[in-house]
Amino acid sequence: MKKMLVPIILLAVQRTPAILKQLRIWHLGYLDRKPNNKK
Repeated sequence: MKKMLVPIILLAVQRTPAILKQLRIWHLGYLDRKPNNKK
């Protein structure tokens, strides 16, 4: 069981920065689209 989990965890760790970057881009785009954006 643990032998199966290790590659999955390694893949997830490798992918995490890309996923976080993507989420940040989506989040910024969402904030930009909001009509009542008070800055």
